[in-house]
Amino acid sequence: MQDIKIAQTELFEHDDQEDLLGEVQRHPVGIYTRVAGAVFILTLLSGFAFILTRASLSGDPLTAVNPELSLTNYVPWVVVLLGVLIAIGTAISIYVYRNNYLVLTDQKLVFVRMNSLFSRSISQLSIGDVQDATIEQHGVLSRVLDFGTIKIETAGEMDNFSFHYAKDPVYTAKCIVDAHEENLKLYGN
Repeated sequence: MQDIKIAQTELFEHDDQEDLLGEVQRHPVGIYTRVAGAVFILTLLSGFAFILTRASLSGDPLTAVNPELSLTNYVPWVVVLLGVLIAIGTAISIYVYRNNYLVLTDQKLVFVRMNSLFSRSISQLSIGDVQDATIEQHGVLSRVLDFGTIKIETAGEMDNFSFHYAKDPVYTAKCIVDAHEENLKLYGN
């Protein structure tokens, strides 16, 4: 597990006797899919703009009456504006994606979820309430790049937690189970 940054530990309550064991961040593959989607949309937009520009040059009836109304004057500006908006949206999406993580201490699990630019939730689960840590890896890509979903099953009526696109999920699940077993040795049920 990775070292925990000091700024991130300020988001949740912990005492001085609590050992911070590690942090799990999301795998970079989620960033690549967001960038690939933005590039795909920009490519479609550029192709559409090219077709519109070529059509207006080959016989736009408005151009014959008033050359200032030609589509060729406005299409590049619309494409640039939409491109900037898509780039900003992609940057925000990446920022939100990267600010989701899981912190493991010897006493609790902390899920920090950023849902949007201005919406964040922080869930804390006592390590003693953990019943099981299950991983799911679907497809060749998740196995080769070593990412997956970690599902934490809890005791009683508490909600179960899922952390998607986790780096090294097998090792992380092992660390969670080991921390739970160590907690049971120290404090019992």
